[in-house]
Amino acid sequence: MGASAFSSGEAIGVGWRTFKANIWLMIGAFLLFMVMDGGLGVLVELSDSASRLTLAALYLVGYVLGVFGKLGYTHLALRVVDGEEATIGDLFSQGRLLVRAVLATIVYAGIVIGGFLLLIVPGIIWGIKFQYYIYAIVDEDAGVMESLKRSSALTRGEKLNLFWYGLLCGLVKLLGTLALGVGVLAAAPTIALASAYVYRRLVASDAERREFVWPE
Repeated sequence: MGASAFSSGEAIGVGWRTFKANIWLMIGAFLLFMVMDGGLGVLVELSDSASRLTLAALYLVGYVLGVFGKLGYTHLALRVVDGEEATIGDLFSQGRLLVRAVLATIVYAGIVIGGFLLLIVPGIIWGIKFQYYIYAIVDEDAGVMESLKRSSALTRGEKLNLFWYGLLCGLVKLLGTLALGVGVLAAAPTIALASAYVYRRLVASDAERREFVWPE
């Protein structure tokens, strides 16, 4: 077994340093992303008079807005990690990918839910295995099933490392929440940037595997 493609501690360190260097952009982007991801859902929960059909339509619109926000936030994080000039406008620049991202997210959720129904462990494994589908869509213009296959290839041999990384991210989020809640404004963008860095390391590692020629 070869060396891991990334170190969890290093990834969080890169995420933190990159966040500090782009603090206002990342905080602003995170707040806008949260509005897109959950703002409509909050309004739905506060609604007492809307019909079931109206509520269902609002939930659907909220879901699509969340996916749209995730696309833009992923694109923004990748640009920042790559050292490219990024703006708030990047959050709204991935509309052409929305349909395939919505479909891929539904497929991904179905796979993970199905895995959890099979005694939980498969759900965890499949959740890790296919989690980078959204990055493949944004970064490589991958299709629905192609994005899931790409994520499967990128995470090959890295699932345990990604599992521990996920736990570390959970701890960072918890610490951010405990810091009077405002710590989330630093923790969440840091994790987004760290995860973009991890994706880049997985891509580089996969490219090295493909180029490696076994000696005769």
